[in-house]
Amino acid sequence: MRIARQIRRGTMLLELLVSVMLIGVLCGVFALILNQTMQAQRLQAESFDRLQQSKALADQFRSDVARARAAPEQLGRHIADHETLILQMSDDEHVVYLRENGELRRIVRVKEDDTMERIVPVPFGMTFEFVYPEGRKLVRLRLTPVRLGKELAGQSLEFAANVGGDWR
Repeated sequence: MRIARQIRRGTMLLELLVSVMLIGVLCGVFALILNQTMQAQRLQAESFDRLQQSKALADQFRSDVARARAAPEQLGRHIADHETLILQMSDDEHVVYLRENGELRRIVRVKEDDTMERIVPVPFGMTFEFVYPEGRKLVRLRLTPVRLGKELAGQSLEFAANVGGDWR
């Protein structure tokens, strides 16, 4: 009778040890799943923020280009190229989009000496350029994602607008 009792005590200790190990493994699996879920949520939130910033930039760009009378090639020291867009709104007012130090600046110039400047948010991890097809009536803003210092080909966003709107 004594021998049976000793075996039973050892069995209970072994069962307890196996139970603790199973609980530890389950906790580890749960922690991994939770970590992956949090990482997916963070990536989704970053993607949504980039989308919202892209939409705001596109709306501002399209609005300015549609209101413009012309897209001159030069205004003072600014020359229109892939880093600079010049829009003539009226005889006295111009809007200049200028890429400087990786930032996009929007400069509203009323007459010669009255200017307002602000930085337009560009989605994080993206570079941008202006594209002028023939005739300079259609202007495109191209956003290209950059990872590890290289542009990702085939993943660009392009926003196009006609100078003066679609009805000119």
